[in-house]
Amino acid sequence: MNKLPDSGAPGVLVTALALATFALLIAGCPVPGGVGEIPLSSTKTITAFSFASPATTGATNENAKSIAVTVPYGTDVRALVATFTTTGSSVKVGSAVQVSGAIANDFSRPIIYTVTAADGSQATYMVTVTAASSSAKAITAFSFPRVAAAGTIDESAKTIAQTVPFGTNVTALTATFTTTGSSVKVGPAVQVSGTSANNFTSPVVYTVTAVDGSTVSYKVSVTVILSSKAITAFTFASPPATGTIDENTKTIGVTVTYGTDLTALVARFTTTGLSAKVGSTVQLSGTTANNFSSPVIYTVTAADGSTMSYTVKVAAAPRSWHTVGTAGFSTGRVDDISLAIDSTGTPYIAYEDWANGGKATVMKYTGGSWQTVGMAGFSAGLACFVSLAIDSMGTPYVAYEDYGNANKATVMKYTCGSWQTVGTAGFSTGRAADISLAIDSTGTPYIAYEDNADGLNTVVMKYAGRSWHTVGTAGFSLNGAFSTSLAIDSMGIPYAAYEDYGNSRRATVMKFW
Repeated sequence: MNKLPDSGAPGVLVTALALATFALLIAGCPVPGGVGEIPLSSTKTITAFSFASPATTGATNENAKSIAVTVPYGTDVRALVATFTTTGSSVKVGSAVQVSGAIANDFSRPIIYTVTAADGSQATYMVTVTAASSSAKAITAFSFPRVAAAGTIDESAKTIAQTVPFGTNVTALTATFTTTGSSVKVGPAVQVSGTSANNFTSPVVYTVTAVDGSTVSYKVSVTVILSSKAITAFTFASPPATGTIDENTKTIGVTVTYGTDLTALVARFTTTGLSAKVGSTVQLSGTTANNFSSPVIYTVTAADGSTMSYTVKVAAAPRSWHTVGTAGFSTGRVDDISLAIDSTGTPYIAYEDWANGGKATVMKYTGGSWQTVGMAGFSAGLACFVSLAIDSMGTPYVAYEDYGNANKATVMKYTCGSWQTVGTAGFSTGRAADISLAIDSTGTPYIAYEDNADGLNTVVMKYAGRSWHTVGTAGFSLNGAFSTSLAIDSMGIPYAAYEDYGNSRRATVMKFW
């Protein structure tokens, strides 16, 4: 016969204990929002706020939720990095999360720091940074530029000692000064550096006011030196030249332009002495002339009667290249330039002028600038191998390969206010290249060129009897000639030089006699 298990059996007892333990655990677990839940923190204060550079600590008004920080005068507040502590979970400026000691902000105006607590609630602090007023009020430099004198500042004694040469009018001296203060006054008069004049016959007190309103006074004393006898400046007005003064050796060196007449130069000078002489002649600045072809000794006498001598040496500068007028004076690009100078020394230039369709243009330098002679681009067509010459009467002639006349040679001259053809335009037999123009002592123009109709050899022609005539044989170079150049001696004998293709492209010169 089967029996039911005894209710007091060990298995039943274990089951009962397990159920009781589970019930206790269920009873001990908090239900969200129910009894026993741990709440999130709502704290969100900034408990400390400072800057490491410059080292300053903010003052926090917790009731007003404001933080005030005063930084030293002159601090750049546009990129300051704050160090702070907070009870909140995060801090932001605008949308930017702030990391203590790492994030820079512009404090030139108040900034709002927003602190968020763990429970999501927020508090805002307005941080205001103010620069302290400066107490600086020193005079750091003081001088009288008109007499080239700088003062000695004794900062401890708050005095400025200034010496000026004999003859200086101390009743109205204008000082140039620098100061760390906000303003400077002499009595009630505000002082402007380099502008305000004062009477220094007795010490003058300069009062400097700082930004914070504090003041300090400097006593400025000016002493006139009776033994002063220096030459402080030495120049020539014509030609313009400034001397270099060596005070140690008591010498003055002046370099004038090449070609200057040194025998009667007038010096302009300033001196701290009472008078200056060359020998027994009293020197008046800007008036007295001297012969500087050898060194000249200037003797300066001081107010106390003592003297000092300076040796002035004038030298002419070596010749060098100088631009005539303005560099790049033509209207546009140029080619085939030719230069000539008339009997008065006036330079002329002729060229193929691409600002005028490659035609010929002539300019001359007069009145300090380059001016067009007649009309720019006066040739009929494009002008190549331009050559310029000027006769003894100052009449300019231009020869060129004339694209307006089958590339043959044309010569024109400027007369009666316009450019006129000499003889017939395009007078050469064939195409003319490497043209060279010359005029003899009687005013007869000659032209040499490489003639395409004569096997690229040299042809020389002259203008006589109102037409152009070949000089000697056309194409006399025989073996090809390039880069032709023509000159005529005082006897009227023409010379032609050229690159000689019959002699390995070497130079050859021929004359007609």
